[in-house]
Amino acid sequence: MHNSAEDGVEARGPRHVVAIVAHPDDEAWALGGTLAVFARRGHTVTVLAATSGEAGWIHGKRGVADAAALRRAELSASCQVLGANVPEFMGWSDGGLANLDSDQAIAALRARLHELAPDVIVGLGPDGGYGHIDHTVLCRFVRDAARGLVSPLDGCDVPILEAAFAPGQLASVRATIARFAPALLDPCVTEVGVAASQSDVRVDIRAVAAVKQAAVACHVSQMPAAGPLAFLGGTVAELMTSERFAVVGGQPPRWLAALALPDSVLHVTRDLAPRVNGGISVAVAALIRAEHRPLVVSFDGWRAHRRDGAQTEPTKDVLGDANVVRIDHPDHLDAAHAFAVQAGPSAVVVHHAMLWPFAAAIAARLSLPAPDVYVHVLQADLDAARGLDEPTASLRAERSAIAAATRVVVPSRSAAAAVAKMYPSVAERLRIRPLAPDALVDMPNVATKEKAMNGDGGTGVSKTVLYAGRFADIKGTADLFEAIADVLPHHENIRFVVAGGIPDNPKGERRWQRKWRQRWPAAVAERVDFVGWMRRDELLDAMKRATVVVIPSRIETLGLVAVEARAVRTCIVASDIPALRETLTHAPGVHFVPPARPDLLAAAINAVVGERR
Repeated sequence: MHNSAEDGVEARGPRHVVAIVAHPDDEAWALGGTLAVFARRGHTVTVLAATSGEAGWIHGKRGVADAAALRRAELSASCQVLGANVPEFMGWSDGGLANLDSDQAIAALRARLHELAPDVIVGLGPDGGYGHIDHTVLCRFVRDAARGLVSPLDGCDVPILEAAFAPGQLASVRATIARFAPALLDPCVTEVGVAASQSDVRVDIRAVAAVKQAAVACHVSQMPAAGPLAFLGGTVAELMTSERFAVVGGQPPRWLAALALPDSVLHVTRDLAPRVNGGISVAVAALIRAEHRPLVVSFDGWRAHRRDGAQTEPTKDVLGDANVVRIDHPDHLDAAHAFAVQAGPSAVVVHHAMLWPFAAAIAARLSLPAPDVYVHVLQADLDAARGLDEPTASLRAERSAIAAATRVVVPSRSAAAAVAKMYPSVAERLRIRPLAPDALVDMPNVATKEKAMNGDGGTGVSKTVLYAGRFADIKGTADLFEAIADVLPHHENIRFVVAGGIPDNPKGERRWQRKWRQRWPAAVAERVDFVGWMRRDELLDAMKRATVVVIPSRIETLGLVAVEARAVRTCIVASDIPALRETLTHAPGVHFVPPARPDLLAAAINAVVGERR
């Protein structure tokens, strides 16, 4: 988009912005920030309401006398706060737009628009935000009524800015209406929400956030006890930084460029790929691949209490479409903070709870909502499984982050259930954002090939059993090593390959290896290859060639190894836990075994690799 100051187009004079809404309050919660920005820039703003909202709830009650007059007065107060003209009304029946003669309604609206002579129209989109039938019908009326309408100032077709909300953002509102007033939902609208890539303009409303909040608060009859930020189930609190729109009728006008924000999210994580520090390295890299120009601060090999002076400067690089700053020393924090603030993201996501203070400071500095926290590992679950009596530092950080986050995001339904069980208060803030397999498996030299499920890699000589991941009790590493001692003595043509270890802890890895090599008979130990952490292309190629990939985890939120092994169509033996069940549903060649049962794990591996000797 072009910069309007450079184009000089705003010098042509103020424009007339007409917001067309179904009910009083729609102008505030959905469009209020943008209307306030227009008004502050000297443009004339008029709100045209299709109805008076007389059928709505009034302080929790319906059928209240003089509801129409009350809600008209609230809309007038809201318009005054936003800097708009006195509102106008079409006078149609609240909840009855679908019953109007559409041709007559469109003609009446077209006539009103010719009187108002707008240069731009603003309203809700075809999904109505959350599917309200008055919203969806009005959108169709507006599109038809505005067809052929020309801006008196520019001589161009009048664009329509249709509010676009993220998928799931208004899900709680839709669910409430479906429960208590299902007739208000348009049966033809089955999905709501617009992906960021499908919207054309994102308006920066941070400077007028207080104005928008005050406009919402004018609708006293609709207000929950918790105040305007709790309106519509808390949705308003998520709409105080920016408002997104799809533009109908061509490209966004150039004079809208001054209002637009770049659509970027700051991800605060650790050891972003190509570094390897467990699943988080790969998972975050996959997530940012689906975004437009994301920003990343990666804490690589991070030790918060290092006292030696920094030996290097923060490094900047590019991963796909992402701009990345990598830091490995506390002395780099100021530089990382400056990078994030200068980039001006629209939202912040933190991927490790111990990094919450940094992410929260960035959000506060930019007047953004609190960061989202993406839960890759549920520490509460891990500590409970390990029987720890005292909360660890990681658990304390997780509790704080989850309590303060705007949203708590997880990669799977099973992870959502686990988080809800451990933290019941987060239910309304819980979101699921799965990882797409094609974002995880994208190496050109590991394209999936047809292969027999016995998986001998085409050699016909030996078979390989592959384990990949961290050495840890909750990963079932010890269970696997016990199973190895039971499997190998009975087969001559099998080798185990153990990839992974303990990130940034080579001594710990060597202790694991030494312990088990000492416990295994020599004939077993010599057929176990510890290969360390592998590059992603090497690991995926090893999976493709393996006879079977073993995933003995006791706890997972998703199971990245399972996603990868499934994508390259390798036979899998996996623990029967919820996350792996969910990830591997309908995958061929999967054998589930109860977790923490080395004997049954060995039996399953034996069944896959062939007859015992």
